[in-house]
Amino acid sequence: MHIVRLHRTLEDWRDIRHCAYEQGWAPLASAIISIEIDLLERKIAECARTLF
Repeated sequence: MHIVRLHRTLEDWRDIRHCAYEQGWAPLASAIISIEIDLLERKIAECARTLF
């Protein structure tokens, strides 16, 4: 269940990133979004490793 929530959050951040690129947000905002996405991807991978 935890991985599903993390994945949903990851999808939300990816949607935000898509909007940021479309609307031409500042580079700093895009960098912060990328950091959040990277952290979520790592958390998901870590959780998956513990399950399998």
